[in-house]
Amino acid sequence: MSDGGLLQKAIEQQSESDEVLTGVVSTSNSSSATPSDSKPISFIGMMKILFLGAILPFFLLMWFGIYIDLIPITILTPLVILATLVFVWWKLDVGLPTKLGGNGFDLKKLFAVAMTYMILVGTPFVFATIFVGDISLGEVEFNDDGSQLTIKIRQNGGSGTHDAMIVVLKGGVEVWSGIESFSFNNNDYQGDYGEFTIQTLDFWSGNALPTDSTSYTISVSIGDYSSEVELSSTVLTRVVTSVSSSSIGSISNNADDCEGEDKETCIVAVGLTTWAGITSLEDYPVPLPYADYTIKATLYYENHVAIDYPMISVEQTQATWDSMGGKFGTGSGIVGIDGSQLALTGSVNDNNLGMSVIPKSDWEESDFGCYTFTVDVVPSSEWVDDADAISFSSYYTFEETGAHDGSNDPQNPSPAHGPTDESWTEVGSC
Repeated sequence: MSDGGLLQKAIEQQSESDEVLTGVVSTSNSSSATPSDSKPISFIGMMKILFLGAILPFFLLMWFGIYIDLIPITILTPLVILATLVFVWWKLDVGLPTKLGGNGFDLKKLFAVAMTYMILVGTPFVFATIFVGDISLGEVEFNDDGSQLTIKIRQNGGSGTHDAMIVVLKGGVEVWSGIESFSFNNNDYQGDYGEFTIQTLDFWSGNALPTDSTSYTISVSIGDYSSEVELSSTVLTRVVTSVSSSSIGSISNNADDCEGEDKETCIVAVGLTTWAGITSLEDYPVPLPYADYTIKATLYYENHVAIDYPMISVEQTQATWDSMGGKFGTGSGIVGIDGSQLALTGSVNDNNLGMSVIPKSDWEESDFGCYTFTVDVVPSSEWVDDADAISFSSYYTFEETGAHDGSNDPQNPSPAHGPTDESWTEVGSC
């Protein structure tokens, strides 16, 4: 009994010692670098999560973040970093400190996350401070209306203020030069850059089109660096040099439209079209989407005005005029995009012609005879001082045709018999 009691006590004491040791080990493990409930993950699995959750979003932000207008890049960058960090931390199950109710950190995962973000955040600074690139000419772009030319100078890690010597040449001949100062105080997905702006009127010296011999180039020199680039000839062609006009008769075979029951067809309206641009080998002028000018279109009957169309103001591709309450269409149109033509709209649509026309009821004169359609275009004084009007006239006969019996003597013509027609025909002159 006594031996059994001593042995039992020894076993109990041993059991207590094991429990204490077990408690110590358990406590030690619970505060160690690996939480007891942390999910095991392979190295490749960890790298996949870090790549998809941290590295890929960061580089997408570097390349495309500059195009996001809703949030400034300076605010968007820390938001993306914080969001990806939370995602990666949760996905890898890095853990939480015991003071916050966690079971401690998984040191391997913590180290991997910390090193990844240190590299990502430090990458731009490394490129900026160590890998300083050579100066290069970046984008050379006009603004929307072509009134300003912005020049970007690029250099990764650039700093300080620099002077650029600018020379603009037209057909190889210098037309303007100047010195522009800039600093590398901007950046985008391509790196650091500085920029400066030149007013187009400062160097413009006539149209760049229609030949290559009149095109513009700009030369930029900064220290030992020099580069030259050709400027847009379309933007730098601002003055109309060629004009054309055309008129077409709107024909009706409706007896209600034609005066007299003996007419099979009659002219009830005319459609007027103008062209304004620069001279080319084509049938009509080449359009000028950046030109400003006015158009005065008039249809004359002999020495009288038949249609006095309101003055048209064209600012680049937008044409506007007084519609006179709908008598002359909507009062607006587009010219210079699909071509140099501008249809002068009236109060009636002709489905057969596919255009708006001006009915005879809106003419001041509408007798049979010869008509002259004259178009005068005056370029904007902003680009040409005291510019003369550029004019073009086309000619048309409005006549009645039909069969006649009897004498063809022009002094004593016999009256017409049978059905007659009316025609509107282009001729060489009146």
